[in-house]
Parts: sequence; structure tokens; C-alpha cells
Amino acid sequence: MVNPQSRSSGASPIERKLHAVKLDLPVPEMTSQSRLLHLPLEICAEVLALLDSRDILSCSETCKLLRTLVSSLTTLQYILALSAHGMRDGLRALPLTASERLNLLRTRRASWRTLTLGAPSTSIHLPGACQAYDLVGGYFGKCSGARETEVSIDTDDRRTITLVTLPSFEPPQETKVETYDLGVQTKDFASDPSQDLIALLEMPGVDGSIKLHLRRLSEPGTTHPEAGVGVLTGSAENFIAECMLDVADDVLVLYVREPEPRIIIFNWRTGEQLVNMEPPSHPVMPDDFSFISPRSFLVTYAHTDAIRLFTFTSPSSSQTLEATATLRIPPPAPGARLSVLNAITGPWLARAPSGSAHFPLNERRIHMFNLTIAGADGLWHELLIVVRAQTLSSILQHGISPPDYFLAPQLFSTSSTAFGLADEEKTLWEWTEWLPSYARVIALSQQFHWQRYVHGSRMLAHGIAGLHMLDFDVPIKDGERKKWKDTGLFGKGSIAVWEEGEKGVPVSGVLNVGGDVGGGEDDGDGTHWAQGLVIDEVDAPYHSLNSNSPISPFDKVLEQEPELVSALPYGCVCIPVPVPPDDGRGGTYTGFMLDEQRVVGVRSVEDGEVLDVWTL
Repeated sequence: MVNPQSRSSGASPIERKLHAVKLDLPVPEMTSQSRLLHLPLEICAEVLALLDSRDILSCSETCKLLRTLVSSLTTLQYILALSAHGMRDGLRALPLTASERLNLLRTRRASWRTLTLGAPSTSIHLPGACQAYDLVGGYFGKCSGARETEVSIDTDDRRTITLVTLPSFEPPQETKVETYDLGVQTKDFASDPSQDLIALLEMPGVDGSIKLHLRRLSEPGTTHPEAGVGVLTGSAENFIAECMLDVADDVLVLYVREPEPRIIIFNWRTGEQLVNMEPPSHPVMPDDFSFISPRSFLVTYAHTDAIRLFTFTSPSSSQTLEATATLRIPPPAPGARLSVLNAITGPWLARAPSGSAHFPLNERRIHMFNLTIAGADGLWHELLIVVRAQTLSSILQHGISPPDYFLAPQLFSTSSTAFGLADEEKTLWEWTEWLPSYARVIALSQQFHWQRYVHGSRMLAHGIAGLHMLDFDVPIKDGERKKWKDTGLFGKGSIAVWEEGEKGVPVSGVLNVGGDVGGGEDDGDGTHWAQGLVIDEVDAPYHSLNSNSPISPFDKVLEQEPELVSALPYGCVCIPVPVPPDDGRGGTYTGFMLDEQRVVGVRSVEDGEVLDVWTL
């Protein structure tokens, strides 16, 4: 038998440390519980690497050897870091070791938390009036042309698409701009670079007839090889004025907004039409649509019964659906009126996009609902309601699970009975059942003209103080949370994490949430501190109902009024809005977008747009 000390004499420092620990331990009896410890360390590490992050952590708490093994091996630390950051491992074909992937993950995370936008990495001029666009997985696409009328448009217009491969810092990737002739007039498109897919909505007929062309993103003139049919056909039964396309894995949706809302969903791989229906109205028309998963979606309404959740199957049992669940929001205060409730979320990626060492977990995406309220005070108010996709999925499964302990351990102090499964027949969720514990309400005006300002767990917002980056995936295992603490309230350059017991903002005249639910203590300057999390005054300009002039937010009349408690933790970095580079094109920023590796500022210039790209 080989002497353990001699066997480890040529080993790495980590191996020598592990063997030293193993020598200090008594040899356990061979039982089913101890067999793992009798395996060679290399095999033991491979076994642990097959576990998920929670099981790895559980194993590390059982004995000194496994704790040292987990804390010493980069592969296991990378698995834990992915889970803590809400990420999934990317392409194994990338020439990066586990150590390099871990360092990249940590470096990029730190870059987001210390976000600064100096001179852009590159600026890309895209001429022509933009009529359709998308930013997904490192690609930006744009269709240009004149706006159509109800009758027709120029037959030579909107037949090309410009695809931009955006630059990346690591792994290095250069900018590439290519223009393709699509062969059809295109009203809208959606893409998923991870599936090499682009879906084109051909200009619909005046009778609402539709054609969806399924092409390869890398060769937009070529039919996608996995498509059941090259062109999907259907009918919206009416002229389509305003609509959107979106893709989630194997399903593709056409959501018609105007003049008559309609949802049409296809399985693009089989060619089957799964859903074709008018969303239910009650008593207001629907505002927006968003996929929760490839088999569920939501529709929003400017109504107390605000968010309706639906599920469907493939193959389809019925193309007309009833809501599986309805989520209520607080009713408007006397004299106030709910005006619009829009829904924004990041793209659903079926797998890792090209050049990605890691990418966000789809279930950890956030859904952001932008609620506009005509207040009793004669002002427009905007509130953002943010909730995770996994919370919505849990509600669809007739219950809410406890919040992820990686993200919000303070919520586990709540009685466990609050997290019990709901009645299997439960379809109506009062706002008090889901919003306080599982969402976040923020008083922040969203002023972007371009979407894709939400990606994964992050979102960008443009306020008076500057550009805000909000991150709703705040891990606790990496020791970073304290670095986000700051006494400033989202002033320029300030950083903060909002947890239980933070400052609240009154909502009287906007939402009717009953009496004062804060119950906290006065901090000495007349400001009330709530027991739970509350509407946060990040940077909320109020506007007169008859004017676009900003008014100072939260005047003294509102200071002592009720507060709305919400508890989803997040971090926020506020930086000055970048100054457009002096490149001779001028223009002003009309929006900022983001993905995992970039911030993209969109400048409107005389002959089109300029994309200013900052890589992280």
C-alpha cells in the first residue's frame, strides 16, 4: 500500500491541503453514509460536481474534509457562484477553464456593481428610420423604412434587415454589421441567437391574414432547418395596426395590440397553432403580453385585477384559454384612476448564446410592470412593480415557495405558514398575498423610448439624478452585500441595497392600501421607517396631467400618509447620464438597453440612430 504522505509529495498545494485534512480524520467505518469519504479525492470531487448548489453546500456542512474540498476546488466554487448570481454555465466549447470562468463571472459582476460609463467601446451608425428592432444574445437587429398606412406601403420598402454583432470584452469579439435582403416586407421580427432563429412577420393583409417566415439568423434568407414549415400562416381576423413578436424556446407569439387585441401562439418546430384568442376584457381592454415560460404567459390590465396568468400545452387541447390565476394590485385611491399597465421582461434564451461563458437563468428573470396612475392630486404618477419569473411560475403551480435563501434570507424570519401551498382551486390572489413578500414597488418614472432595458435580473432607468442600474438578484454568499450599503438616497454615484426596514414613501392619492402599515419608528427628522420594504423614492418626477413639466416629487401634503410595503431585495447604482461622444453626428440619447455583457445607448440622429456600446 502506498504511503499517503509519499503519494501527495508531488501533488498541488490544494491536494496536499486536502490530504493533510484527511490524515487528521479518524477512518470511518464503511457505511452507506461514509462511502463518499473512502473514494479518491478526484472521484469525490467529480461526484460533488454532479450535485446542485444547495446539495453541495449541504455536503460541505457535514464534515471538515468535504468543507475543505468544496472551499478549495475551483470547479465547485464556480457552481456555487453561478447559483448565487442566478446564472447558468455557457458554452463548453469556449477555451476557458473553470478558474477563468469563475474569475470572469466575478469580474463582470463587480463591473456591474461599480458601473461607470466613460467613452463607449464603439459607436455604430445605423441609417434609416427604425420600424422594428431587437437586442438579444449579443445581436442587434433593425428593419428600416416608412410607416405603413392602413392601405399599403411602398412595395420596395422594409425588405432589408441590418444585423449587428456587438463587441465583447471577454472572450474578445469585434463589431460586425451586415445587411440582408429578406425578400418580404417585414412589419416586425423576433430572434433567438442561441437557436440561430429569426422569425419575420410579413406585412399582414388588410383582413388580418398573417405569414411568419422562420429563417436562420446567420443566414436570414435561408429557412431554419428545425422549422416544421418554413412559413407559418394564420389570421388575426382584423387589420393589424400595432403588434409585437416574441420567442421562448419552441414557441412564437404574435400579440396584436391595436385595434383589437389578440394572442396567436405557434410551436415553430412543429408548425402547430397552439393559441388564437382575444384576451378576456374586464371591463377594460388588455394592455400588454409577456411570456413567463415556453408554456405560460401573462396579460396585463389597468385594473385592480391587473395581471392574468395563462398556461397552454403543445400539442394544443384548446386555442382559447381561461386565466389560470389573477393577481390583483391595490385599488386606486378615491379620485385616482389606473391608466396603463405595461409589462417588460428580458429575452428568453433556449441555451447559451455564442461567445457566452455564462448567461442568466430564465427563471431568475424579472418581470417589470410599469403602472401609470392619474392621481387625485392632478398629477401623473408612475410606479414600477417588479417580480421574479419563478414567483409567477410558483403561483401557476397553486402555491408560493419560500424565497431563495441565496437572495433574501431575511424573509425566512416570516412565519413558515405564510409560505404554505395554496388551495389547489385558488385562482384569485389578493395583492396582500403576493405583492408585499415577493415583489418590489418603486416610484420611478421610466422614460426610455426603446425596450430591452430589462435583462435577466437587471434593469436600467433614466431619472432626474442620472442613469440607474437596478439589480434584483442580490446574493449573500459572496460577501458583497455590505459594499452596496450607502447612506445616500440614490444621489449621483450612490450605491445602496434595500432590505427589510428601509425608508418608505407615501402613496396617498395614488393607491388605496388602507391605514399605515409601516409601524416603524421616526428617525428623528420626521421621516417614517417601515417595518417591511416599501415603495422606494428612487428618483420619481411627477408630471401634471396637462403638462410634461416635472414637479418636485412627494410634497409635504403626502409625507404622513399610508405606505405600501414590498420586500424583494435589490441593489441600485446611480451614475451620471453619459455625454454623447463628439463624433460629428450629434444626437441625444432616447434610450439605454443592456444584456449580460453590455450597455447600449441609442442616439437619435438626423438620418437614423447611433448605437454607443460599453462592454463589461
